[in-house]
Amino acid sequence: MRDLKNYSMFKLAFEKAENPIIISSIYGEYIFANKSYLNLRKSKENRIIGKSWWDTFKQKEKRKLLKEHFRITVRKKNYEYLFEYENEKKGQVIISWISQVIYCPEYNGEFIFEIGNNVTNEIKLKSQLVHVQKLDSLGILASGIAHEFNNILTSIIGYSSFLKNYFKKDSKEKEYISKIQNAALNAAGLTSKLLGFSRKGKYLEKLININLIVKEVSEIVKATFNKNIEVNLNINEDMYYVLADHSQVYQSIMNLLINSKDAMKKGGILTISTDVIEYKKDKKFKKFVVNKGLYVLLKVTDTGMGMNESVKKKIFEPFFTTKGIGEGTGLGLSMVYTIVKSHKGYIFVYSKKGKGTSIEIILPAVSLIGEKIDSKDSGIYPVINHGKDRLILIVDDDDEILDCLETVLFEYGYNILKAKNGKEALEIFARNVKKLELLVIDIFIPVIDGKSVIEKVKEIKPDLKIVVITSFSKDKIIDQVKSLGVDYFLFKPFKVSSLINVLSGIFKKD
Repeated sequence: MRDLKNYSMFKLAFEKAENPIIISSIYGEYIFANKSYLNLRKSKENRIIGKSWWDTFKQKEKRKLLKEHFRITVRKKNYEYLFEYENEKKGQVIISWISQVIYCPEYNGEFIFEIGNNVTNEIKLKSQLVHVQKLDSLGILASGIAHEFNNILTSIIGYSSFLKNYFKKDSKEKEYISKIQNAALNAAGLTSKLLGFSRKGKYLEKLININLIVKEVSEIVKATFNKNIEVNLNINEDMYYVLADHSQVYQSIMNLLINSKDAMKKGGILTISTDVIEYKKDKKFKKFVVNKGLYVLLKVTDTGMGMNESVKKKIFEPFFTTKGIGEGTGLGLSMVYTIVKSHKGYIFVYSKKGKGTSIEIILPAVSLIGEKIDSKDSGIYPVINHGKDRLILIVDDDDEILDCLETVLFEYGYNILKAKNGKEALEIFARNVKKLELLVIDIFIPVIDGKSVIEKVKEIKPDLKIVVITSFSKDKIIDQVKSLGVDYFLFKPFKVSSLINVLSGIFKKD
């Protein structure tokens, strides 16, 4: 048999082809392999030509698979299949082969002609798409489970919080109830993780007190940083809350402190401050404008080496670092900047070479209507006629939530109306529009959603007080509801103390 490689035009065309091309005998022995295929295999001609498809692979599974592909090719005469190759530089490479049995009269015989196409990226993208679709399905499932579970936990925490009022301060009964509450709050932490998963990495907002995080982080810093660094706290205890992701705020503060530590190799003073500031009108800075309003201020100041202007301009750029190789990724401050911006906040840097650095973060404060929410449920709220016969409509699709809130609020002197869906809520509202003073509503309710209910009642009674109770804190609908004149948000599961404080704050001026 004449050597097919002697044909110069044939050889030139096949050698220049970007696609891997193979010609084999009808018995599966390589007759020709172009450069693209040899590069794919990281091999030379003399190691392949004359050998069968399967003899050029060491792995048993690949040998077995190629024998099967060969048998199907010979039987069907026309066959397509995928085959994976391991490449040291490129990693896993997936080739889609079109394999045909061709009869050549000149040589009075049959040959197997194969041309391949690199489909690695397409396969990976398809795999990622399937993975994303699975995550979406799991996210929906996790979100639903978390929502239902939060309703149960709200009842447990609500009833147990209220029950504590009936026992003496140091009684065993009160201690046991506290343990029930703690277990429920731990379970609430799990639902927060489920909700975080359902958002595929998006942050999960809730009401947080920056002071509590600062105190927690400072204890860790004092225990782990070098003793030549003095850590001082300058905290405004009369603090407003912010609506933010706890873990991301925690991580941001820790990153700032670590950067300050690294800037004080020989020791120094690290000061963490918090305060509440107010801009009565929009304030212009060099590159942006801070909108008027109340803000919670977090300030981290060190007496370290400081920065010159050129470094200061780059510190929030990803991968920018002044540290040595292996000492930093340059992502810490970039991440802080992203987190602050995602929470509609601002960040300021003040620094001079040799004179230390001060970084200030301001986040929008959440108005507490003149009342502070206790970080812990002390159970000291007495059962008294607190509500003065005020009429409240509670809307939630969960019977346990409705019964729990009705029981608690009735004991505090409130008159309660209940609805399980939006249509029923609007009907009850229409019958009691003059006497109704407050609407407590979940956004995600059947028939007519909570947002639509709020819009309709506000059209009829613009001064109606509204409290939204929900498991979801970062959602398009929630963002829309915030602009409808809602007085307060409570995120499930919440404590009785929080609910009572909110109501007393809302009705304080009356």
